[in-house]
Amino acid sequence: MTCRTGLLPEDCAADHWCAALGGERTADGNGQWRANCPYPGCGAERALEWDMPGKSVRWKTFCGYHDKEALRPVLAERLKGCLPRRRSDRTPIDHDDLIALALSGAPPMTMKLAMLQMGGMRTAEAFDKLGVRRENRARVIAGRTGGASKRIQNRRSQEGLIHLTGSATLIPPGGIL
Repeated sequence: MTCRTGLLPEDCAADHWCAALGGERTADGNGQWRANCPYPGCGAERALEWDMPGKSVRWKTFCGYHDKEALRPVLAERLKGCLPRRRSDRTPIDHDDLIALALSGAPPMTMKLAMLQMGGMRTAEAFDKLGVRRENRARVIAGRTGGASKRIQNRRSQEGLIHLTGSATLIPPGGIL
């Protein structure tokens, strides 16, 4: 949520954005608003569009004279705290924290999760990127990802699989390769 007063995105779009920019809801009823270009002296008609697909207001410009980078400071001044942050506004990673993580002895998946979080990614998004299933997410957060359960280990040994350095080697019943 990016609203300075804690409003939900749709309320912020309707109350703050429309009031500051003179916007109107689009006629097609798809939850979007349009306003003239807010750049001083421009005023291109219906050149700024905003909607709220998730937790914040998303905006686009269709002005032929000004791109998003030119409009961002103008919008920031008019909206006073309701403008979503850019991804490049992330705080830099502290090198000492990165070194401490590398030396922590955390399991690999937990370490990857922590690195993605340090890079500014939300936890759910990081889990999706890593391919961690929902039922395993609590284990990854707790750092209990070191090995398979006893039931799986027993099943593997009965099937003749032995895990060496991350790769599986099939041992025939006689035990000789």
